[in-house]
Amino acid sequence: MAPEDPPHALHGLKRNIGILRVLRWVFVLLLAVAGLLMVVLSRLFVFWPMLPMALLGLVSALLVWSLTRGMIDTAEQRLREAAWLFASVTPADATLLFNQALVWEGLVSVVLMKEPPARKQVCVFQLSKFDYPKQTRSQITVYDSSRSRTLLIRRSGKYFIGVKIDQAGLAKQKRRFARLINVVLFLNGALFAAFGGWMLVQAWEMQQGLICIEASVHWPQATAEIRQVDVVEESRTTRSGKARAVWIPRVTYQYEWAGEPRQASRLGCVERAWSHRSAAHAVLAPFAPGSLYPLWIDPARLERTRLIADDPRWVKDQRNQFLGGFVSITLAGLLAHLLIGRLLARLNLRRLGEIEDEVRN
Repeated sequence: MAPEDPPHALHGLKRNIGILRVLRWVFVLLLAVAGLLMVVLSRLFVFWPMLPMALLGLVSALLVWSLTRGMIDTAEQRLREAAWLFASVTPADATLLFNQALVWEGLVSVVLMKEPPARKQVCVFQLSKFDYPKQTRSQITVYDSSRSRTLLIRRSGKYFIGVKIDQAGLAKQKRRFARLINVVLFLNGALFAAFGGWMLVQAWEMQQGLICIEASVHWPQATAEIRQVDVVEESRTTRSGKARAVWIPRVTYQYEWAGEPRQASRLGCVERAWSHRSAAHAVLAPFAPGSLYPLWIDPARLERTRLIADDPRWVKDQRNQFLGGFVSITLAGLLAHLLIGRLLARLNLRRLGEIEDEVRN
């Protein structure tokens, strides 16, 4: 079969291949840039869930590139075969059985050939902007040849490319589609687990802060000499994923424990960042370099000290918000898992079963 350029009637299919080629580059570049950007943001904002998200972005870019590369090459081959069918084969009337069932390569359907010998042919529509028939069965015109796996279909004045497959090929397509669903479910679980895990870690740290606040009442007391007072500006990511500037009060002080001089900069049990610079400066108002201030020290963990009293209500509120975020993200992840893995996948399996029953009967 000599390859031919597609005639004018098939230019719409050629345009679809060009659009897919452009979309491949767009998605690959977006995913790659997003992955690299998340790596940078994770270093700037100390937001560790961005690291697995960055890895997912880069891996997804490689997957999109590898999968669509073979898809485009195959589509171009199918288009050349369709051009040959259009020019060399006499079209025949047929009936299309279509229920929107999906397999790895596209939409699967059954073509009921009317001309003798009557037969049923399973085909997969690839890269065709298929106008979904409102009825399960519709009348079509088919260009078919035993010399080609490609099936050219005309419906309502438009052309679509199908690929003929047998029952073994359909079973293989089903297995590949099931693996694709599993990959999607894994990526969905990894994404929600990263965010949910970060929320849970933050809630756990706030709970540890509450325990520290209650225990610090009974800690032994020492005297701290203030060395340096400063307000540090940082850029942090909020729970909604947006970056904002915050100000953190920092006090460096020196004290003695068991006759040994030590230095620390821990203010309370929980480090608190403020959205306004003036609020951070207000926290530092009582402290001045060279002044003495009472300090509470955890004898079991000497690196844990308390210079000021924490606000337990604020810490509880933060803990509850992080726990609420964890629950919401977990429920959203489970809902997405159920929608993809249970409802959509099972619905598609039922439709594929209808296709297989039609071929067997």
